[in-house]
Amino acid sequence: MNLISASRRTDIPHYFAKWFAERRKAGFAEFRNAFGGKGRVSLHNEEVLGYLFWTKYAHSFQSQLQALRDSLCVSIHHHRIRP
Repeated sequence: MNLISASRRTDIPHYFAKWFAERRKAGFAEFRNAFGGKGRVSLHNEEVLGYLFWTKYAHSFQSQLQALRDSLCVSIHHHRIRP
């Protein structure tokens, strides 16, 4: 089981909600490793403990949040507030 920090380097909920939905449907996501090379992570519900999202704008992600709730997947949201 993996806890996936899904948007620490980019704001997935705001900019890539559609991409995230497509990746969940496909069951995996590929990413670039900060130290070089590529990685791949399973997004199958039985292999994911939950997701951690970092965002300033969660409104565009509401349908994805509902889909996560419907699939009984845990999600944690860190909302950044700036003056």
